[in-house]
This record gives sequence, C-alpha cells and structure tokens, in this order.
Amino acid sequence: MAVLKLQSLKPRPISELSMKVGSIRCYVSSCRAVLLPRFGGPEVLQLRPDVPVPDLKPNEVLVRARAVSINPLDTRIRSGYGRSIFEPLLPLILGRDVSGEVAAVGASVKSLTVGQEVFGALHPTALRGTYTDYAILTEDELSPKPASLTHVEASAIPFAALTAWRALKCTARITEGQRLLVIGGGGAVGFSAIQIAVAAGCHVTTTCGNQSISRLIAAGAEQAVDYTSEDIESVIKEKFDAVLDTIGVPETERIGINLLNRGGHYMTLQSSITLSL
Repeated sequence: MAVLKLQSLKPRPISELSMKVGSIRCYVSSCRAVLLPRFGGPEVLQLRPDVPVPDLKPNEVLVRARAVSINPLDTRIRSGYGRSIFEPLLPLILGRDVSGEVAAVGASVKSLTVGQEVFGALHPTALRGTYTDYAILTEDELSPKPASLTHVEASAIPFAALTAWRALKCTARITEGQRLLVIGGGGAVGFSAIQIAVAAGCHVTTTCGNQSISRLIAAGAEQAVDYTSEDIESVIKEKFDAVLDTIGVPETERIGINLLNRGGHYMTLQSSITLSL
C-alpha cells in the first residue's frame, strides 16, 4: 500500500467560503482533486484545480485531507475493474482512506467537531473518493485519529483493517480458540488480520517474506513461514478453521483449501471466491 502525504501541499485559493457563526460550520465549493477521466495506467490520472465540492448531507463530514493511501482496489478500478459499473460515471475521484481534520459537519453530526483530527475509509463503491483536498465521508465512516499516529500512518490503516475485519468477523465469524492461516501476512490486510485474530483469542499461522517474520511474531502470530525459502505444505502440519488468502493466485488458493478443516472458510481478496467446506 502506498501513501500520499498532502500536508506539505499548499491548497489553492478556495473559490467560495462561508461560515455560520455559532454553529462553527463552513463550506467550500471547489478544491483540487485527482480525477480518473478514462481507464488505464497512472498516466491517465489528472490533477484538476477546481473540482466542485458537493453540499453536505445531514450525516456527512467534510474532511481537509492531510494524507491518503493508494489501495490495490484503486489501481484495479483505474485499470478497468468494474468497467460496466464505473465507466458511465467517469470521471471519478479514486481513493478510500483519508486522515485529516474536520472542516465542516452536516446538521445531524454529533460525535465530531470542526478542527478535530480524524481518519476513516469510504465504501468500496464510493464515486467521490479521497484523492482531493476536501473529502466527504459519513459520520459513521470516521473516527478520531489517535494522537500517537501521524496522518500518514493513520491513512494507511482504515480500508485494510476493515477488509480484514469483514473477512474474519462477518464471513468466517472467528471465535476464541480457532486456528487461522493468513497467507501473505506481511501486507496491510494480512497484518491487520493477524492482530484482529489474536485479539479474538485465535491461534494464528502466517506466510510472509523473511523480512516480515519478526514483525508478525511480535504482532502475535504463533508461526511465520518464509514462503521464499520454505515449502509451506511441508512446514505447516495442522489444519485451519479459516484461511485468509491475501495473495489469491492459483497456488495459494490450492494450498489454502488443502489446509482447511471441513466446515471452515477459505477467503481470498483477489477474486470473488469465499468457500465453506
């Protein structure tokens, strides 16, 4: 996952700014944004200086972006993933994660205030993403940013962590004492999944590159297998109640399914497969 830091960028003059004294709510009408006018490589992205900012709905929050991350979903959409859905809606603003400050709040927002540092992630199908000076998210999609995290660090967390949470908590419904295999634990989703599973009382085994082993063991994995130098199926002897495959190639799919207990869940991020045996 790549992270784009926006904090050092000087925002262009805002074409329109109004404040309602007493409620401390302000609204901007346009800002800079990176647009996707057509599908293709990184070269198709365009920085536009005056992209309209929609009016806030009652449950929405305007966030002054300080850092955003680039997720695999963003690059896949840019390359044409979901073309039948997204092509009629071009140009799009990509981006799911954001960290920044609250610039304005909708009328029904109660938990967040203007000036507060927040981080969060949009729904995967959101059409106005976070590659913009001012992003719009719902109140439920944002949380206060921990003071111990920089904006860059915070922006790398939400979408990956939510992806792991949905897989483990909503699909596999992991419970204490179960065994989980995370294939590709060194990435953002895998690393999040390990921590979520350990917190739930599960026994976690993971595969990763040699450089990630100590970090994943420190996060709570009981076994970390270096896939670059070890044969995974020879080293891992037990079966698992759930397998989260963050790589999703035919080889890891085969390994994951072979290591699954009957009645277990195999989940992959790279296709639509969610298998229960």
